[in-house]
Amino acid sequence: MAYTRHDVTLPTGPLSYYKAGSGRPVLYLHSGTGVRFTEPLDKLAEHFTVYMPIFPGYDGTKLHAGVKGGKALAQVFLAFVDTVIKEKTDVIGHSIGGYIAAWLAVMAGDKIDQLVLVGTGGLRPKGSPPMPTDPKEMLKRAYVHPENIKPDNRTPEVSAKNRETAQHYSAVFDEELAGKLKEITAITLIIHGEKEGIIPEETSVLLRSRIKTSYMIYLYDAAHVPEVDQPQRFFNLVGDFLTRGQAFLVNKGDRPPAGVPLPS
Repeated sequence: MAYTRHDVTLPTGPLSYYKAGSGRPVLYLHSGTGVRFTEPLDKLAEHFTVYMPIFPGYDGTKLHAGVKGGKALAQVFLAFVDTVIKEKTDVIGHSIGGYIAAWLAVMAGDKIDQLVLVGTGGLRPKGSPPMPTDPKEMLKRAYVHPENIKPDNRTPEVSAKNRETAQHYSAVFDEELAGKLKEITAITLIIHGEKEGIIPEETSVLLRSRIKTSYMIYLYDAAHVPEVDQPQRFFNLVGDFLTRGQAFLVNKGDRPPAGVPLPS
């Protein structure tokens, strides 16, 4: 799937983003490592218009003045929805992107249709083991199948700067967000890798307990990056959820719902 890169000027500053596909919009908010092009996203772009903004400060871009923390960054993407997408959108957030997506759903529930939270950051319970700092340990805990990782053309310097920028936006446990999760009204799918080694299971359980319209699914044989560990399972799950909403829980058999094409 071919992605095109675009630029837009928002009230807080310039923002670059990738776009692919056609159909209903899906806003994808990336993890702390930056934009990642994966097989499941390529397949989603065959059915939806996928927007992947580059967080300010990532991949050689500049931070936006005054934008620090998850809530502030979510406001940037609220402006992105209003300026670029211009209609109600589904949102997928991974890791720190899940943290930002949760804030976005709190602030602008009327602009979000369905929400997918994958290995969500920003809500690590007190007493949780610290995040690994050694790259080899991080790789071991983040992937079950690192052989599936596509080559990354970022330089070591850019990757290091991305990790530094992640700290600019992230939180260990965002008390304010935790208190507002109950305000999320979007139908929400919470995905937790069965072998997740970065985000504690308690985080996903907290999300499930406080978002009344949520469903929590464990993805077998996957860790922190299930769309890389289990690309086909991830696509089947997320594609079905975005296509069928709450009906994704029902065995669809061989027939799609009337008038709604199923992902392939």
